[in-house]
Amino acid sequence: MNVSEIQKATGFEQSIVSHNLRRLKSCGFINLEIKGKYRYYKLNKKTIQLILNLIDNHMKKNCLMIIKGMRKK
Repeated sequence: MNVSEIQKATGFEQSIVSHNLRRLKSCGFINLEIKGKYRYYKLNKKTIQLILNLIDNHMKKNCLMIIKGMRKK
């Protein structure tokens, strides 16, 4: 997606979207592809998938127990 598409989808101001995309790119979470005058941003699946796996494992071990009313010993 380009900045305008992301801005429309999220409802955030264009400057906020651009600023955060710059941060995400510098952290390696997204990739940038330039086509003509447009810049398209895409999730870096290698990086993001590792993070999502960590979150899933944490949720399974900790948070789901809380939702079920159980406490971790």
